[in-house]
Amino acid sequence: SDRDWSSDVCSSDLLTVTLDSRKLNHNLGLTQDVVYVSSYEGESVAKDREIPVSIVLFDTATVERSNRAPCIQLSAEELNLPQSGKSKVKGKVSISNTGRSDLVIRSLQVFHPAINVSLPKTTIAPGETVDMKVTVVKKYRELSNARYRVLMITNDYRRPVVLVSIM
Repeated sequence: SDRDWSSDVCSSDLLTVTLDSRKLNHNLGLTQDVVYVSSYEGESVAKDREIPVSIVLFDTATVERSNRAPCIQLSAEELNLPQSGKSKVKGKVSISNTGRSDLVIRSLQVFHPAINVSLPKTTIAPGETVDMKVTVVKKYRELSNARYRVLMITNDYRRPVVLVSIM
């Protein structure tokens, strides 16, 4: 991996992993990587020795904190999709801006490769609502053990990080 991960073994049962977030090019949102552990130097990389690592970066320092700020509202924070034998299952979550300035979805990311999302636009005017379309693709379900979630990084200082769970 090209990330700057470092780790220190503190005991036989504890591993501490440290991330230098300054080296992430200031990309907001979800960053995922894998750390491989070994018992001795030079041991080969193996799937049973991998530890998935995730971090969510967000910045609230630049957002105006006033009664003119944007405010995100979702129709659901848990999207229940029907169990189906179909190759794709679709649903939607409505995103509204009940604030007084433009709501900006700075980043929209998924945690699982079986999930596809689409958003018609990333800037939502005050009083406006858009639909985020969510599709779960059956053939990719086995590729990961990650949870089915969608991550949004917004300029709403009250909710800079929004997670939508997919059931």
